[in-house]
Parts: sequence; structure tokens; C-alpha cells
Amino acid sequence: MNLVKRETFPALNTLQDEMNSLFRRFVNQPLMGITGWFPPVNLEESDNEIVVTAELPGVDPKNVTISIEGRDLVISGEKKSTRTEKKENYHLEELSYGSFLRRLPLPCEVATGKTSADYKSGMLRITLPKAETAKRSKIAINVAKD
Repeated sequence: MNLVKRETFPALNTLQDEMNSLFRRFVNQPLMGITGWFPPVNLEESDNEIVVTAELPGVDPKNVTISIEGRDLVISGEKKSTRTEKKENYHLEELSYGSFLRRLPLPCEVATGKTSADYKSGMLRITLPKAETAKRSKIAINVAKD
């Protein structure tokens, strides 16, 4: 139950509307941070492996490093700007350049020696086979006959 109706404080309504607008603009911006931009990723798990897909358009795969640190997958690299001329006047610039680093906690131990990575059309796909100790095993249920 609301004790105060929205119409009671019009100044607060305006403040709330402005804060909502600010929040929506912030959420819809490309992910930027002090260390650069953050490429979006998907992490999928099956019975035998973990597959991580990262969206890296415009990134040369030679500028990408993949490592496993403990139970974290670390993807880092750099997207370099292709601009050579600075005479244009930009009124809006949303293309992201610079270094990036993504640290993803893995849900289980992986067999690091069997890990593979492929890059095609701006998409990086990392396949991490699960360690034998991390694989799920099914236990059969014996049904006793009455």
C-alpha cells in the first residue's frame, strides 16, 4: 500500500523520471571501463565441455591472448583503430578501440591441455573439455522387486 500518491510531490516525480532516463541511457551504452571495452561473451556447459563464445568484431586474432588462471578463463587483447585521418568532425563516436580483458569464472576444472580456440567472422569460440574429475556421472537405481 502506498501512503503517498505520486501526484503529491510533482518535483519528486520529475527527479524520478530524470533518474530513470539517466539509468536507461547508461545501461544502453557500450560496456566501457578504465581498462578499455568489454566484449560480450556466452558461456555454455554440457556434460563433457564448456564452450565460451566472445564477440570480437574488428579484432585481429593475433592481438588476443587466452589463458587459464586457477578456475578463471582470461581473454585479453586489443582492438586497434583503423583511422588514419583526423580531419573529420565527429558528432557521435560509439566505436570502441583499445585494450580489453575478460575474466570468466569457470564452473568446474577443465583439461587445459585439450583446450582449443577458433576465430571466424569476428567470433572467438573457445572449447574447454572438462577434467575427468569434473564430469558428471550417472548412478543407476536398482529397483527391488516386491
